[in-house]
Amino acid sequence: MAGYDARAIQNIEGLFDPDESLIVVSSWFDEKARYQKSRDIEWPGPHPFTLALTGRRMYVINLKFSFTGNRTKVQEHWSRRFEDFTRWQFDSVKDNKGTLKTYAFAFSGDDGHADESFNAHPEDAEPFIDAFTSAMTRISAVRAVPDVAEQLQALHSLFSEGVLTAEEFQRAKELFIGCPADAELKAERSLRNLKQLLDAGILTESEFRSKKWQVLSAQ
Repeated sequence: MAGYDARAIQNIEGLFDPDESLIVVSSWFDEKARYQKSRDIEWPGPHPFTLALTGRRMYVINLKFSFTGNRTKVQEHWSRRFEDFTRWQFDSVKDNKGTLKTYAFAFSGDDGHADESFNAHPEDAEPFIDAFTSAMTRISAVRAVPDVAEQLQALHSLFSEGVLTAEEFQRAKELFIGCPADAELKAERSLRNLKQLLDAGILTESEFRSKKWQVLSAQ
């Protein structure tokens, strides 16, 4: 957090929940906003933003500088939980000599906020990139752990609906409980589709059993 005035950081910390701790604060700018404004003066240039990371989320903060008292205050802000990011990407921007000039950060989510993109100089961006990447790696690891209770419930529904026999249900549990959720969901869709084909008369009972066993043997 070097380079940040202590009063500005204090203003930022007031936005967090009491049990949230600040990990990194970084200065970024929005190239789309071509004018900065202070008092009644406007001048061309990218608009500065502050991005802050806690253990739970990222905060996008518009810090307004006041000439009176040489202080900063929070003008507006919003936050996004790490779990709500659907896309994020860091790109390096180099000059014609191949020298790193800035980093670009583009991201989106499913929490109602618009897609955003910011730029930052390497000294500001790199600590933020390390912390953000670490947080998202942690979230990805949590998502990769299957919910065993949900998997059991889904497979038992197939048994209750007559898609699986008791023997096939046991086989499915051995195959899918604890495995990545996408594999279980893919098999569940295939088995339901086969049952629909049976009910429509497109598959015979013998064909239905054979196709089911292919699904339960292909994992």
